[in-house]
Amino acid sequence: MWQGEEIVTGHPLEGLLTASGWYGKEFIDEEHVHPLVFKKSNEVLYTISPNWIPFNFLLQSVQNIPNKILSSSMTILRPILKTNKSAARLRKVNHRGKVTSAMIYDNKGIIDVFRKIDENTLLGIMDIKEQLPDKAFFFILRKV
Repeated sequence: MWQGEEIVTGHPLEGLLTASGWYGKEFIDEEHVHPLVFKKSNEVLYTISPNWIPFNFLLQSVQNIPNKILSSSMTILRPILKTNKSAARLRKVNHRGKVTSAMIYDNKGIIDVFRKIDENTLLGIMDIKEQLPDKAFFFILRKV
């Protein structure tokens, strides 16, 4: 289990995960990864399926949606989005000339590339197929 934190860069998705209650990611093994782990107000963790999340819509409109609405939406949609099924895999990829670990979403055009900072910290770079490479979303993961 890894706890996540967004890095402020001005990316269109910035603030979405935090406002929605994002906790981080869970790596079970190479074939079974939960890319989106969230935390309820009572501190209970749950995983959601990214399949139902309209990333293209969010990229264009998230900055116009108040955080309170994003947070409330996750509470309302939790029963629909919640899953125990993994939604990603881990692989080695060549990213910007360096072979590194990456999490590949099963049904989305998204790859999260990871660079090791230290034994308990990773830099994450979300590469979304519909976006230009210079518009990557950055985050930190800390081992729980």
